[in-house]
Amino acid sequence: MKRISPKTVAGADAIFIAHIGQERRASLSRLFAAGRAPVTCLLWLSMVNQFVMVYIFALWQPTLVRESGNPIEVSIFASALFPLGGLVGSLVLGPISERIGPHLTLSASYAFVAIASAALSFSGTNLMLLYPASFLAGMFAFGAWSALTALVTKYYPSEIRATGVGYASGIGRFGSMLSPWVVGIALAAGWKAPQILLLPIIPATVAAICVVGVGFLRQRSADDDGSKLITAMELPVR
Repeated sequence: MKRISPKTVAGADAIFIAHIGQERRASLSRLFAAGRAPVTCLLWLSMVNQFVMVYIFALWQPTLVRESGNPIEVSIFASALFPLGGLVGSLVLGPISERIGPHLTLSASYAFVAIASAALSFSGTNLMLLYPASFLAGMFAFGAWSALTALVTKYYPSEIRATGVGYASGIGRFGSMLSPWVVGIALAAGWKAPQILLLPIIPATVAAICVVGVGFLRQRSADDDGSKLITAMELPVR
């Protein structure tokens, strides 16, 4: 009870009743029922921006690093550091998320993605900046992906958890289709490689705002549930 609603004070004789079996059908409508609609929409939007961010890095980084004046072997090595950092991030940020919470982990991760993206943009042919920035971009971009999936998993009750994760991942795939379109518009507008390497900052910022919104809505829902519980406990028993 302390984890669900820290502000709730329950007596030793309090009785808690779990309503089990009321949501047996794992359908799409269940993701929007019981006040879940705002959080579901925010989770989907954050997942779309997560995919946009990752795919801009993964698909365009080799070409953009090459166009920044680096030889092809440097471009290949810098691009290889991105998924390597993602492997490390997926292993490291998971335990961190369990310790400090997914909302803080995700917000910090997206901030570091923005910093790494800016470092990539300004790196040019400076390998001492290019290589660490590529590694850190992968570490926090892929690490945030894992933490975001964990957040989706924790939000929905067990009866619809698989449905919630499946739809969030599926909707997020639209981001993988949007990333070439976004970069194409930037190229058509005459943007150069350093400017395009700044693009991931936009989806990272939007995703961070969505995650903060999810945290706010979950906290407010927990406080409301705690207030209702206290009211129910104060009702006289006849």
